[in-house]
Amino acid sequence: MKLSNAKIVLKDRIMSGSMVIENGKIALVTTDELSDGFDCAGCFVGPGFIDTHCHGGDDKWFFDDPAAAANFHLQYGTTSMLASLWRNAASGGLISAVTKVVKAIESVQVPNLIGIHMEGPYIDKDFGSEGGTAHPIDANEYRAIIKATKGFIKHWTFDPLQKGAKAFAQVCFGKDIKLSICYSKATPGDIENFAKFGLNIGNHIMCATGKPPTKFAGTIESGSDEYVLANDDMYAELICDSLGAHVRHENVVITYKCKGADKTILVTDYCADGDTLGSDVNIINGELYGSKLTMNTACRNMRAHTGASMPEIFRMASTTAASALGLTDIGAIEKGFVADLVICDEDFNIHGVVKNGELVLNNL
Repeated sequence: MKLSNAKIVLKDRIMSGSMVIENGKIALVTTDELSDGFDCAGCFVGPGFIDTHCHGGDDKWFFDDPAAAANFHLQYGTTSMLASLWRNAASGGLISAVTKVVKAIESVQVPNLIGIHMEGPYIDKDFGSEGGTAHPIDANEYRAIIKATKGFIKHWTFDPLQKGAKAFAQVCFGKDIKLSICYSKATPGDIENFAKFGLNIGNHIMCATGKPPTKFAGTIESGSDEYVLANDDMYAELICDSLGAHVRHENVVITYKCKGADKTILVTDYCADGDTLGSDVNIINGELYGSKLTMNTACRNMRAHTGASMPEIFRMASTTAASALGLTDIGAIEKGFVADLVICDEDFNIHGVVKNGELVLNNL
């Protein structure tokens, strides 16, 4: 397969030219125009989006219908994604939920579903949707979950203050499961103690994050948000909706300025059910409950809020996520990388999607 007449989005620049794909991988990126290639009509061609935090798609939860949820997002350029399982899945049988997702990952019908993100259940009961009920860390439970997921858990959000957190983190580290922080009143010092266990992701920064009690009245204490922003080794997940509902516009800018494109990860936190109120957020029972974002819309919002360049946006929507998860052959347009690509205009409207070197969407 060949792509021609394209504005190819590399990590640091945009190059007009063509691309050759062989055996599902990028074989050549060139400034030459290939007369026999698929005409991209002058559109941008960037690495396919990678969504590390998503609970569903097309009004289907991942624990109900993972194939429908993942295939929905593929049409919007998400060529790799994790199924996020929230703590409410535990009440309905978490083992059953992860088993269903694993079966979908292993099927050929869901090419873009590559793993699982566990968002809890070992988090502070005071934070997030459907809070109020503690779920203690249980070694038998998390070992059973890990066994059932067959190595497909890519990162796990937890609260370092929970009893048994150290032993849990040690097990995750041994299984190469990245740890992420959220829903916690931990201090930066508490969090730092888990860096040696691979804690390197701030789960949707400035949204359902907590702080320890302040030491001095009238002052702001440092919690996980401040730790993520100040620590050069931490990645920051960012839900960038149009309203600034999850993260206020000014805080989006602060995150972008502190972390840059190489440590900021755009995510959707897409949830099923609910009402959008005419926006890209999701409201259930009057409360903010994730979003109805697709990754291309998150990209559009991020550029509107920050003025980031096209290469920076694609890094935040693809390259940086791959880096955080230790994925070495996706997330960038480079020779030898898997040909997961998105073809879009300057407003991130999707005109084509290439997955594993095959054109799966063509609106040109």
